[in-house]
Amino acid sequence: MTDAILDTLRQARFDDAATQIAALATQDAEAARELGAMLTVLKQPFTYGLVPMFDTAAPDAEPTQRSLLAVQSAVRRVGGRIAAIREHLVGHLGELAWLPDPTPLEPQADGTLKLDDVKDDALHLLWILRQEWTRLNWLLACSGARELGVPAVVGKPPEPLDYLDTLLSARFNLLLDRSEERELTLEDELDKAMAESRWGGEKGAVLATLSPSLANVWMEETGAAIAAIRWAEGEQDSPFDAPDSQ
Repeated sequence: MTDAILDTLRQARFDDAATQIAALATQDAEAARELGAMLTVLKQPFTYGLVPMFDTAAPDAEPTQRSLLAVQSAVRRVGGRIAAIREHLVGHLGELAWLPDPTPLEPQADGTLKLDDVKDDALHLLWILRQEWTRLNWLLACSGARELGVPAVVGKPPEPLDYLDTLLSARFNLLLDRSEERELTLEDELDKAMAESRWGGEKGAVLATLSPSLANVWMEETGAAIAAIRWAEGEQDSPFDAPDSQ
């Protein structure tokens, strides 16, 4: 399955992948769902996808207390992480047009990213790249940035930071349940809504139906987002540290 995914991404031939998934479904429906779920996420473009949140920004959102220099440093560091992962991926896949260009992030080397154990695993590197891109999106949003790049000012986020923390923490907890093959704990309406959220956009797989392995991938991505939010809140020292608790 991994080879099929990588071949599709090298050629960006997603119509062919749809045919392949349909054929696979006649033999192994579960494998076909897994392949479809992964490709739906992996073919998403690397953009600043949280910008539309500012169109309906909450009036009570307050700016992070992190300084502009701290925000700029964090964005440059995540740019360095993205650049390092990208370099390994180019070695596996070639120079592909859909890989992100970290140049607007003014990348700076970040010594906390460890790739020695996974640098020969292209699919794993793709998931880590998506994780770092998600972290970048939330760093920018929490800093009030309206475009992709190193912010020149610190502005208001689209929603209060504690509200964003609550939303993503609810999703993290449900993904943890899925990854450990436990029944989902649906304590309130937020949990119920998050259980029906989709990974990869409106055509993505529903959280409640994800396999444990894919739930774990989305959980790690969500953890990166929470780390960015909690850093902006002043709750933890670095946006690159896993949150202590959800």
